[in-house]
Amino acid sequence: MNGTVSPQEILKFMTLSSEAKAYIIDVRSECEFEEGHIPSTINIPILNNVERAAVGTTFKKQGQSKAIDLGHELVGPYREARTRKWQNALISSNAVQKAVMCWRGGLRSRTAQTWLGESGTKVQTITGGYKALRAELLAAIQNLPPLIVLSGLTGSGKTKLLTELLFSKIDLESLANHRGSLFGGSLVSSQPRQASFENALGLELLKHGGAGELVVEDESSR
Repeated sequence: MNGTVSPQEILKFMTLSSEAKAYIIDVRSECEFEEGHIPSTINIPILNNVERAAVGTTFKKQGQSKAIDLGHELVGPYREARTRKWQNALISSNAVQKAVMCWRGGLRSRTAQTWLGESGTKVQTITGGYKALRAELLAAIQNLPPLIVLSGLTGSGKTKLLTELLFSKIDLESLANHRGSLFGGSLVSSQPRQASFENALGLELLKHGGAGELVVEDESSR
């Protein structure tokens, strides 16, 4: 199942409630992934932070061709090891749709796809990459369904009530890894970056698509 898959198609699989979901390897660098990523995707870079910085500098100073040559030179010694990591990750998943993704669905993801194919593992790339997926998720946020907003004083148990409700709902505090105005951020793990929070919210909205009204807790703009 080599080739490409559209962001709309891959999102359909990501919003399924069954186990037959999409499995996506994000081959961007660690810092790119940290700045913003799609929920449930895993990060196994083709170029790490240092390598990507060197390639970017070469691109600015010497052009695309030299940058590509440097990229291959830097990754060459690690090609087999990185391909094996991708293979192991893909084999561990029983998802129907399996794909590799970079920023715009360009050279990095196509290179990963080629290396995997040469090693006997077929995988798709996502048309437009992370940028296209994020655009679809932001569009979902711009087209909100009717909302029922649960309001009340701090400490009045809004989150507990939201959890117990049987209506379609989205827990914004959970997506933001935050415990509300009284307790603040989680003590166990950090809050996601803004882009990652927006991506998670957009995906939740798509999961509830067509469900009618959604219940959310009253939150500040932050």
